[in-house]
Amino acid sequence: MSKSTITVARASMYLYLSSLIGQVLGYIFWLVMMGLIGAEGLGYVAAISSLSSLVVPLISLGISSSLARYLGEAYGSNDLIKLKEYLSSAIALTTIITLMTFFLIDGIAMFNVSLASYTPTMLLLTSAIILLFSLSTPFGALMIALKRTDLILLSNLVGGSLKIALGIMLVVLTQSWVGAAISYTIIGASLMVTGLMFMYRHLRPLTKPSLDALKDLLTAGLPVWLPGAIATVGQHFGTVAVFGFKGAFETGTYYVALTVSGILTSIPGSAFGVLVPTLAGLRDGRKRATWRAINVSLALVTPIAIGVAVYSAKVLSLLGEVYATGSPILSMLAITVIPQTISMGIGGLIYAYGMYRETLLLGMVTNVTRVVLYLTLTPLGGSYGAAIAMTTGTLAEFAASLWLSKGIGLHMNWRHIAMLLMIPVMLGSSYALNPPWILGILTIALSYVLYPRIGLLTREDLRYLAYGVLSKEVTIKVYNRFKDIIDLTIPP
Repeated sequence: MSKSTITVARASMYLYLSSLIGQVLGYIFWLVMMGLIGAEGLGYVAAISSLSSLVVPLISLGISSSLARYLGEAYGSNDLIKLKEYLSSAIALTTIITLMTFFLIDGIAMFNVSLASYTPTMLLLTSAIILLFSLSTPFGALMIALKRTDLILLSNLVGGSLKIALGIMLVVLTQSWVGAAISYTIIGASLMVTGLMFMYRHLRPLTKPSLDALKDLLTAGLPVWLPGAIATVGQHFGTVAVFGFKGAFETGTYYVALTVSGILTSIPGSAFGVLVPTLAGLRDGRKRATWRAINVSLALVTPIAIGVAVYSAKVLSLLGEVYATGSPILSMLAITVIPQTISMGIGGLIYAYGMYRETLLLGMVTNVTRVVLYLTLTPLGGSYGAAIAMTTGTLAEFAASLWLSKGIGLHMNWRHIAMLLMIPVMLGSSYALNPPWILGILTIALSYVLYPRIGLLTREDLRYLAYGVLSKEVTIKVYNRFKDIIDLTIPP
């Protein structure tokens, strides 16, 4: 294996780990805040973070994606002057757009004007988060292009940990949700400080921005920006809509259910990140690799999704009895993770084939459906309307991905999928006997024992998963140590 290949693989691993650690620390942050500020306070912070998460990609104009591309080209050809020119141009444009947005939102707040239920205090906090997150985006692109994603990992680890610690301290000091919202700025600040230190050490002085570089960045960025912006709106607008139409308390209960379902969604997302690496680099066997990834991902997530859907009230009550009111929402979102897993696999294959128009179509179908229904159903049904909108968008994506899969010759083994689904559903029917909920979830978890016993998961599937997660060497050592147990559980 060449040195460059090892560098790319290592950079990809660091980027994956940084995303995973960011998710884990983010979930820990929300879990801690649930206990400290309650559902209503959580609703305020969720509304602020969701609005800022909406605005940052919308004002980016795709610059971070195009910048990573041009910096990578310049770095690969050892053209340091061109690299500095593109970087300084991106920083200049991002700074101008970000400051205009920052002062616009602050101006509205200074005139003591509320905007769609967002108070002046909320707008000021939103603008601060937007400022730091947006200004940090060029530095993220720089570290990706130069394959220094270890710095992104470090930034996420430090920033996420500081966010939790600072959030606890500020909430205790202020006795308010405002402390939690202030701590949310740390992630953007951490990445920006890391990027500035790297730039100061290795790239000073920068060259002046150029119009030609700006033109290149916008030309390459805008086509990427549109689908990304649509996806962002589809993901975050539901929380903003619930807050605008129904207020903070209902936003808090909705966001908790959404966060728990997000943990479920991250399971197939992570599995596809490991199991379908570099599909585009395969000359053949793409469809087989995609089916295996779908099969293993469904086997991983389906029992958990069914268990969470059946015992959603118990799961949410662990976070606080008040959140149990969102159990129908969590049940609905948990079930849709199953078709979403299939859509993820098909979408990854379509993208690997270079079918970018079809990839954009999938994003449009999913997120336009969601946004339209957010605006129509949320005023009527509140958080339930938002959940129905998100679910409908996911099902629309599922239908569209199945239609597209026929065009590329990917045939799904529906009998196999039905068996994967039927086993945890049958085990979950024990709910009718009203067992202790822990016993009920453990009963559903028996699916993981039954899948390999009846051939729904083979040793080859599990080896494929283990090699991706643990590496071949570690997998062999683990197998040799627990050979008797593994042979008993998984027939040779």
